[in-house]
Amino acid sequence: AGASPRLRAWRDRVRALRSRRGAAGD
Repeated sequence: AGASPRLRAWRDRVRALRSRRGAAGD
């Protein structure tokens, strides 16, 4: 609740990174 844009962007980046690694077979 009331997450800052920076935190939201960070979470989005981490999500994309995880998805990438997951797809790579990490």
